[in-house]
Amino acid sequence: MVYIEFFGKRVDKMAGIAAVLFDSKEKGNRAKELLSSISENISHRGKRKKFISEINGFKKGYACILSNYDLNRESLYGDDGSFTLIDGKIYNIDSLLREHDIIGHKKQTQDSYKFSLLFNKLGIKSFKLLEGSFALLYVDSKGNVFLARDFIGRKPLYYAVSQSDDLMLIGSEIKLFKDLGEYFEIKELMPGNYIKNDSEQIRFKALDLDANYIFLSDYEKLGNSVDCIDRLLNDSVKKRISKNNAYKYGVWLSGGLDSSVIAAVMKKFKEEIHTYSVGFNDSADILYSRKVAKHIVSRHYEYNFDINEIFNLIPEVIYTLESFDAPLVRSSIGNLIVSKISSESDIVFSGEGGDEVFAGYNYFLNIESPDLIQTELLNAINSLHNTALQRVDRFANRYSIDVKYPFLDEQLISYSLMIPAELKIDKKKKATKNILRKVAEKYLPADIVWRTKDKFWEGSGIYDKLKIKIDSIISDKEFDKNSLLKNGFRLRNKEEYYYYKIFTGFFPDIDYSKLLSFTEDFN
Repeated sequence: MVYIEFFGKRVDKMAGIAAVLFDSKEKGNRAKELLSSISENISHRGKRKKFISEINGFKKGYACILSNYDLNRESLYGDDGSFTLIDGKIYNIDSLLREHDIIGHKKQTQDSYKFSLLFNKLGIKSFKLLEGSFALLYVDSKGNVFLARDFIGRKPLYYAVSQSDDLMLIGSEIKLFKDLGEYFEIKELMPGNYIKNDSEQIRFKALDLDANYIFLSDYEKLGNSVDCIDRLLNDSVKKRISKNNAYKYGVWLSGGLDSSVIAAVMKKFKEEIHTYSVGFNDSADILYSRKVAKHIVSRHYEYNFDINEIFNLIPEVIYTLESFDAPLVRSSIGNLIVSKISSESDIVFSGEGGDEVFAGYNYFLNIESPDLIQTELLNAINSLHNTALQRVDRFANRYSIDVKYPFLDEQLISYSLMIPAELKIDKKKKATKNILRKVAEKYLPADIVWRTKDKFWEGSGIYDKLKIKIDSIISDKEFDKNSLLKNGFRLRNKEEYYYYKIFTGFFPDIDYSKLLSFTEDFN
């Protein structure tokens, strides 16, 4: 059986999953103690306990569901006795039910109940049809336990198995497993994969340059590629806006192309939006975001960094992020602060994914082969789940923010991958994201549209100040002596070495080599 504890205050939104599955009653007490311990490690993902219930599975177990929203108990159970937990949102669940003539017996509006209806009719084929941002745990009417994750990896999910006593742990963050030592082998459920019971991962959906989820001819009717991208982007923003008119909407605004065009498009659907920017006083991001906010008429908020404040936040950032990748840690400092100042908004839109979908990084300008550009775009999108999306997920959930990623909409990504590389990169102008800039010309001033690509830590002014500070702490001798780790990984500079020491203090027994990715575009 599985005992479920709930935390929250609003409807149909969860922020974390924790579960312990076991194979006999004798292990029940230990499993319950384990759940209490591991769920506390991610208690920031939900605010309060709601209730406890039971289900039967292929193993008995306990599950703790963390949320900032009320969950209707009836919605978790299907008409066939199945049980569903979804962290996130499935955008096309209603259309799938209509398409397959599926009607339930209960008057429930939550995705969890609707998914049980879909799975009861279609089985594992259901996973491939889902569009959205989700991680889910599903127990069918026969007691089989399934874990699944969206094909981009916007929502995290990890699991660990102990072969010695047949315990299986499931959770939304790596820190959930941090006190277990080497007793459990921790694995990330990869994007677009599912597992049944404790089997190997099975891929149900993947990005592929040769496998289009939509047909180009369907969109050619809309006009040229610029018009198509504009239409798809508007659709993507619109579908992520709730029907609840009481919600307060925000945008993380850096003044760069991606967040600025998202904010401008949002104004078509919401009269009032709140924009949030962080950086050192008069840094490029602060100045450009101020200009965008004035142009679109948003309620704008700014936060000016102090170098000592930033430096003191580093341990908190590393523990929350669960990585020591230097560029990722650096950009996460801003994520922590912007998440905190935007926490009064119910839903916040992010420009994450724009660089990966539309070829925004400057190194794309140096790639001669159009085919290689497309391949690199695919690799960049597929690496998001444990780099930029991991960063956003951890800090957004820490401050109970529901983040939306319009650029990572499935239809938008699929169409973009079919656009020739020469429409994304204008080498004569040395312009990345060329086609997105053409779309943005409809919404924004020219100096915003054609602003050159800055990494967050450059635009906000973080990098130079951090480098000076850390270089004064770590000597060349200390770095040279310790930069090569026992597993053969070489730390790339003093900054990363500094972060690594903090990381291992928090996670001494975590095998990071199987769980972390490291950004290649490194200063």
